[in-house]
Amino acid sequence: MPPEYRLADALRTVAIRLEQAVASGQRSKQIDADDLRETLLAVADLLDAPVTCPCPACGEHRQDELVFRPSGLVACQTCGGEFHPHA
Repeated sequence: MPPEYRLADALRTVAIRLEQAVASGQRSKQIDADDLRETLLAVADLLDAPVTCPCPACGEHRQDELVFRPSGLVACQTCGGEFHPHA
């Protein structure tokens, strides 16, 4: 699938999830910076390959806190460490 289709699909998926959360009363229709951050991270999670190993320095395993760098390393947002995801 071309990258632009993956992006479009990820945006649609997150939009549907947000719509469902508003309809069920889990979210307000008003958005703040935290809501925007969570939404953008949800899109990124759908586009990124999952990190399957925790940070070796601190044990962090949440996908939102482990970020792929262009170098191929994974940066841990919790402790600031970087590691090879397949090491």
